Amino acid sequence: MTAAEGPQKCEVRERKFAALSDDSEFKTDAFKTALIPQLMSEDDDETNEEGHLTGRYISRPWVWASEQRNQFIAAVDAQQDPHPPKRYTIRVRGETLDVAIPRIQKVEHRARRWMVSQEWLAQPENQKYDVPAFVVDNGKAWGDPKDLEETISAQKRVKIQKKEVAARKRAKLVDEGNTKPGKGKKKAGLKKDKGKARAIDVDEEPTQPKNTAPAQPVASTSIALNKTVDYTVDSDFED
Repeated sequence: MTAAEGPQKCEVRERKFAALSDDSEFKTDAFKTALIPQLMSEDDDETNEEGHLTGRYISRPWVWASEQRNQFIAAVDAQQDPHPPKRYTIRVRGETLDVAIPRIQKVEHRARRWMVSQEWLAQPENQKYDVPAFVVDNGKAWGDPKDLEETISAQKRVKIQKKEVAARKRAKLVDEGNTKPGKGKKKAGLKKDKGKARAIDVDEEPTQPKNTAPAQPVASTSIALNKTVDYTVDSDFED
């Protein structure tokens, strides 16, 4: 069965459900919760002994399905479709299909507890499916204190409240960081000064202090040593 066949099969069963007699034990909101597209069982093409297609589908119930769910589906399928499509394929019940409970993203589309065989669920290899990710509570129609929709709404409200609290905490931390005295300005000043220092080192020549005389050149020491006084020349003094 393709993904498109699930909704189509469910639509047919919804019309047949509406056609149930008012005194039918299955015509209740409690049983109607089983009419979910994601929970429609597989269909196979029926063949005869010679291997030729008969033009009918074999509807195979899941091994995990409860007897109560199977009886409800059988009662619905036995009804005549009040508004059959132009092309309608008859479905007949086949052997049980050994598959696990499907994991469905939306909570409201998951299998309710009444739909699942408790004997199958109690087996050690199947106990991993006895969690809300696969099986959810039945709702008020089956005696539970809350409907599934109420639980989902409560969970959504809690999730929204948690997000709002987290957003307020983040905003408070930002406000406190911006209002601390001196914080931010001091760092900005330091960065500004550092920028000026770098600019002077690269782009400008160092200047001399005001009111100072320029440095005089120093004679070479080699010249000073060679320039000596000659005492052999004539003198006005006698020996």
